[in-house]
Amino acid sequence: MIYFSSSLDYYTGEEDVAARGSADLNLTREYLRLKVVEDGYKLKWVTEPLSGEIHSGDVLAVKLKLNGAKARHLMIEDPIPAGAEQVESVGNLNLDYSSGRDWSDWYSSREFRDNRTVFFPGLF
Repeated sequence: MIYFSSSLDYYTGEEDVAARGSADLNLTREYLRLKVVEDGYKLKWVTEPLSGEIHSGDVLAVKLKLNGAKARHLMIEDPIPAGAEQVESVGNLNLDYSSGRDWSDWYSSREFRDNRTVFFPGLF
């Protein structure tokens, strides 16, 4: 049995690099500010577009949009900005993405690593 794997890394010195994609795979990222608000006696979370300065203790959410042709195996690495860390909950509030939002847990497995989050989608 033979196994084969390949990888391509491309780095550029340009300051502003335009987003690129193809019909086979297109991934976009959007940063949002997450706020916990009171709704009667319950706490809930809402997101708003990220604007202004980011301060220590701010909770951010990253929204990834993945479009493309069907793939059997795919791994997506989302880098974590310097000084940030990943969280699954804020206090007693679980960040459940399937609670009536247009978000979902579209991956079959997820790993938090030191400088990135890695997603392993099921059949895409």
